[in-house]
Amino acid sequence: MKRVLIVDADTEFLSGLKTKLTTYNFEVETASDVENIFELIYHTDPDIILVNYILNEGNGGTISHQIKCNPDTHDLPVIMMSDYTDLCHLWKKFGCNDYMLKP
Repeated sequence: MKRVLIVDADTEFLSGLKTKLTTYNFEVETASDVENIFELIYHTDPDIILVNYILNEGNGGTISHQIKCNPDTHDLPVIMMSDYTDLCHLWKKFGCNDYMLKP
């Protein structure tokens, strides 16, 4: 079973996405606030990370950049999420593997 880590400040969105992905046989961990992304990654051991651009502390771009610059996690796929269409060109700047618009 593939493990997904979703980071988003919107707890209602987290709950809905977790429910949806679970029905497709994904093991899903969620976080609404991340002080230490690496501690969370080591604890959950995800196969992929979905991170919203807008977070309570910092932003998903900074988190993605930290993940991609760390030799232990640089191969971990990271997808940036946002409901701002004007951010769709920024995901590569942060090292993300892809970008998706939030519904």
